[in-house]
Amino acid sequence: MKPLFTTARCAVWPMRADDVDALLPLLTDTRVRAYLGGPCTAVQAYQKLNRWLNAQDALHWVVRETSTDAVLGLLSVSPHHDPRDMELSYQFLPAYWGHGYAAEALRAALAYIEETMPLKRIVSETQEKNIASCRLLEKLGYQLASTCERFGETQRIYIDCFQKGE
Repeated sequence: MKPLFTTARCAVWPMRADDVDALLPLLTDTRVRAYLGGPCTAVQAYQKLNRWLNAQDALHWVVRETSTDAVLGLLSVSPHHDPRDMELSYQFLPAYWGHGYAAEALRAALAYIEETMPLKRIVSETQEKNIASCRLLEKLGYQLASTCERFGETQRIYIDCFQKGE
């Protein structure tokens, strides 16, 4: 089996059942979950990961380092709160923050989505307090479209419009 897409340092694969244990820290680590509603218990995390495995309305992709096969994070394409849009979301393990993996994987994911999915745009939403995530989205070329209050926090809604021919 081949990855969906690769970058210089990452390979991105569809999430599989044997990824669940490696992904568990994404849902239980307080640093990862600081802007995502807080950490889950291990039981909650397993339940959520298993729901994602069986999701019919979303795609969940595991990001692995090509040189070590280590799990770096997770990308998801799922319905946004605004039903007109799909959202590209991301979570990476803290050991891999600040090394450019998220930017690399997201840039490739955006290209893959544009090439393979019938979407004219995709959104990404993050808390306004999550400065690193806001900067990352802006670095990737997303445009701030709006802000809203959700989950008791100000959220920024960023949009990336694809240049598809009509």
